[in-house]
Amino acid sequence: MTETDTQIDVGSHIDQAREILSRTAGFLGDRDSVHQSFSKWDLYAADAALSDAAAKLRERCAAGEEAMSKLQASALQLQAAQLQLTLKDTLLTVGSSRINAAHRAIHRLRDTRSLKALTERAPREVYEIGFTRVLFSRLENGIWYAYSAFVGDDAEQANTMVEAGLSNPRRLTHVLPECEMVRRGTPILVLNAVDDPRVYPELNNVTRSVGYVAAPVFSWGSAVGLLHADHHTGVQGVHELDRDVLGAFAEGLGTAFERNSLLERLRSMRQAASDYLQTANALADDFTVDVLDLAGPATPVAESMLTDEFISPPNTGRRAGPDSLADLTAREREVLKALATGRTNAQIAATLFVSEGTVKSHVKRILRKTGASTRTEAVSMLHRGRSATSDAV
Repeated sequence: MTETDTQIDVGSHIDQAREILSRTAGFLGDRDSVHQSFSKWDLYAADAALSDAAAKLRERCAAGEEAMSKLQASALQLQAAQLQLTLKDTLLTVGSSRINAAHRAIHRLRDTRSLKALTERAPREVYEIGFTRVLFSRLENGIWYAYSAFVGDDAEQANTMVEAGLSNPRRLTHVLPECEMVRRGTPILVLNAVDDPRVYPELNNVTRSVGYVAAPVFSWGSAVGLLHADHHTGVQGVHELDRDVLGAFAEGLGTAFERNSLLERLRSMRQAASDYLQTANALADDFTVDVLDLAGPATPVAESMLTDEFISPPNTGRRAGPDSLADLTAREREVLKALATGRTNAQIAATLFVSEGTVKSHVKRILRKTGASTRTEAVSMLHRGRSATSDAV
């Protein structure tokens, strides 16, 4: 059943209820005794009015009315009971549909990966369940802070609601109905909110809500937020189903909070571990470089893997070019000669039996000591130094 079909059925049921109630009032002769004032979509009010009318008809029959009157009263009772059965079937259908919508909304929250994204998205998901205005608030040290809201296409009203709450943060005290809600951990239904002195006055002045439902959001056993929702267009007022649906969503939202809290904690731990490993690797590389510098030249096996062509003659005191190569350690000269053969860092590491990170550290020191900006420039210096030495000989 589509939303449009449900609305058409509801409107038809309400019209039938009003017709039966009107005939009942005419039969009883006292129109004020039969409640007929309820909104176009309020199935709950229509069902309650039919129950009340049926009770009055039974009282009239018990009072000893004549047979014809009893027959009329019985017919009206039967019609009221048949319509009530239809109304309750419709209510079950609507209720099931909204509960399923709440489950789907909770499932969609799995796409969020941070607490911030979760708190910003929650009001929109509640709106999709069937409410028209939704507010999410944070609870910090017992103080209520409005955080995010959604009112369909009316972004201005959503912003106004949040601003009103942020400008007037309230401590949860026994005066507010939300205090008892958090204490019990159960959702609440607040009727006639406009005239209720206990309702958050600054928000009430902005929303002028006929009635609203609210639910606490718990994470790891502590209340971390509040959800508020109402119907301010089309369907007026709220009912027990609205309260229960919002409560179910709030429970799922709390679990999502726990999940995203764990995700953020894991990301933080991974980042801390990564930072630690980078620091440890850098220290290890520096330590390895220092040890290898003290160890002297490479082993004969490693030395043989370097071409004799690039082994420089004894130091004559001349400079290799504009920058001196004399400050290089024996190990750094080996790495530079290996660079000259075109080897990669990984290949040099395998040749010298060290880690690739150690080779990178050697290269950085070579560039710093020679003043070269690139590996190619450092190799060119080596070639120029070789040529200069050959010329001198």
